[in-house]
Amino acid sequence: MIKSKKKYFFIGFVALILIGFLTLIGTREHDSSDEVIEENEIVVAGCPTFYRYLEQIENEIGFETLKTGSTGDSLEKLFEGNADILISGRALRPEEPALRGIVIGEGFSFISENSMQIYSRNLGEFDLYTDLESKKVASYFESIEKEYLEEVEDVYKKIEKGIAITSVDNTDYSRSEVVHVYEDYKTRHRFSRAPILYFDPEKIDESIINQLKNTF
Repeated sequence: MIKSKKKYFFIGFVALILIGFLTLIGTREHDSSDEVIEENEIVVAGCPTFYRYLEQIENEIGFETLKTGSTGDSLEKLFEGNADILISGRALRPEEPALRGIVIGEGFSFISENSMQIYSRNLGEFDLYTDLESKKVASYFESIEKEYLEEVEDVYKKIEKGIAITSVDNTDYSRSEVVHVYEDYKTRHRFSRAPILYFDPEKIDESIINQLKNTF
């Protein structure tokens, strides 16, 4: 009878150790997936439009930065685990992963029925439409006269006729395409894009985003 009790006690003891070990592993895995990234580990990726801003981040905050060729490249780096935050000048496409985006500076979204690349000096040659205040929009572009920038309620009803200038929030790439506006053959017009920070809010603390906003 005593031997039987010892046997059951030993089995129970081993079972408790095994349960504790499995619980510890599960807790570590959970903590890893929900881990908030510390400031000294932050990597910010950005496309050519914002290379200068990436340099400011390094100099003023000390975060590591990663220069990429496009927003698509930045997204790849983020989901490969090589970047934690990305700065982009455009809204995300429907097929791209949903991330939280915060606009941190001035700028607009240029869209049309078909994707195109143009120089800012040639903007006046197109029929232009906006659902924003035309006077304000025109003030950012020397080649746009507000009298020739038509204010409309729904820019998506006009994109087949020309170029629409709207906000990031109103940009829908399932109904339109990007218009790339350049100053010269390699420099994009700064205000043809609005600077947007994309990130996972479960991993990036709000204080980090505030630092980046204040640096811009």
